[in-house]
Amino acid sequence: MVKVLELALVLFDTVIITPTYETKSFKQFLDTLSWRESSGNWKIINRFGYMGKYQLGKMAMKDIGMDSIKVENFKCDSSVFPEQLQEIAIRKYINKNKKYLKKCIECYKNKTVNGILITESSIIGAAHLVGQRSVKEWLKCDGLITKTDGNGTTIESYLKLFSGYKLS
Repeated sequence: MVKVLELALVLFDTVIITPTYETKSFKQFLDTLSWRESSGNWKIINRFGYMGKYQLGKMAMKDIGMDSIKVENFKCDSSVFPEQLQEIAIRKYINKNKKYLKKCIECYKNKTVNGILITESSIIGAAHLVGQRSVKEWLKCDGLITKTDGNGTTIESYLKLFSGYKLS
């Protein structure tokens, strides 16, 4: 069970309790993401051409300015995208997604959509799975549409799995 930390805000002798759901660390987020994406194997390439520990694809690499690293080169020589560089890449990608999804995060953070508690980390985790546009569509439709990745993993599973992590 996730412990809910409470922060009190005092306004005009009124106490408003705001729950904080971010109880897990950024390192735990990255560990969970790498395990779900590649079982932590930084040298792996999947059947869709996503590479490394975090299974970054062509568009993600372009978004973070690392599009000179090609899957074809990585396939021949994994040293072109070593584990340490993958750690830098995923941090850049998370920050990029946080910027793209800022309004979405502000609107839906700590709300429940289709029975799922939405947090900043759940939105970022889901965006890693299905992309920013699909996350926005799912939220705008109150979770009543189906979004999956190429392996059939649902957006709902990532929203639940990645809820409650600190990303800052």
